[in-house]
Amino acid sequence: MDWDQHTKSVIRNIICKPSSEVYQSILVLPSGTCFDVKQMLEDKAINLDTRVVAIERDKLLAGIIRTKLQEMHFNNFEVFNEDLHKVDLSKESFDFIYLDTCGNLTPQILSWMVEQVQTKAFKSAKSINLAFSSSSRSFS
Repeated sequence: MDWDQHTKSVIRNIICKPSSEVYQSILVLPSGTCFDVKQMLEDKAINLDTRVVAIERDKLLAGIIRTKLQEMHFNNFEVFNEDLHKVDLSKESFDFIYLDTCGNLTPQILSWMVEQVQTKAFKSAKSINLAFSSSSRSFS
């Protein structure tokens, strides 16, 4: 697991680096640690006025994420407690997207992503980042 944590940290540092301007709205799957959001805040890629939308299917973790975002003092955030492919983002528009599912790319997720690209939710994104894994990940 140390390899996994180290590798994810390296990837996070690359993906979450600041752009030329502060992102106004981001979509993330931050897990209970919210490391991605913390990294972006520290690097000034986002600020406390950035809209943060998080998705977490586990109810307990969704509550932890909500609490962490409150503790970080974000002014505008939402945590969806649903499977990724079931979340309705039709009223959203993001300029940064980081979807690290820690799982496989399923037909349902692929179909959902195509729909998001075709609607305005992902259309104005300056950065779309995806990370999937396979069952062999647990044996690495």
